[in-house]
Amino acid sequence: EQARAALRSHVVEPLVSRCVDREYGGFLVDFDERWQPAGPHDKTLEHAARTTLAFALVDRAMPGEGCDALVRHGCAFLQGAMWDAVHGGFFARVDRRGHPCWDGLKHPHAVTYAAEAFLLAEPCLPPGEGRLWAQRALAWLDDVAWDPTHGGYWGSFRRSNERYPDGARLPTSDGRDVLGLTPGFKEI
Repeated sequence: EQARAALRSHVVEPLVSRCVDREYGGFLVDFDERWQPAGPHDKTLEHAARTTLAFALVDRAMPGEGCDALVRHGCAFLQGAMWDAVHGGFFARVDRRGHPCWDGLKHPHAVTYAAEAFLLAEPCLPPGEGRLWAQRALAWLDDVAWDPTHGGYWGSFRRSNERYPDGARLPTSDGRDVLGLTPGFKEI
């Protein structure tokens, strides 16, 4: 019970009051040292998925304390703003309003975090929805990112799911992918 009290007072209460983006969905990401919002709040797939996943874990540890609503909030953002409804796959980054950044760049790095978040969110969602979205995420990895010749997952894709050629400059600020690499390297 002491651990739950510490989690509640030192993590959940301070975080929830600051991170939930009630205006545009998802979770805010940019804060100064005093926990005041600062910056553009561009949202990455990794942050959106891992924050949703964290609230799903907290909901399991402390059921009935409202984290289930935060799980649904995070899942709705992943399904709406982060998922490309036209071509499939998750955008690597969107702006605060949910518009794709970097010309809709997709990268497999955080897709497994999203799949795990949906699986852990299953008790908070309509029956089967979490599993369906986890399968959708993993299917994108297998159908688009997987290298059937040598194995592994290719790293950077256009919005259309066309892979960027090896060594290409990406539409990010530094021309590199979400891990700081040029296209051509694989994920495991």
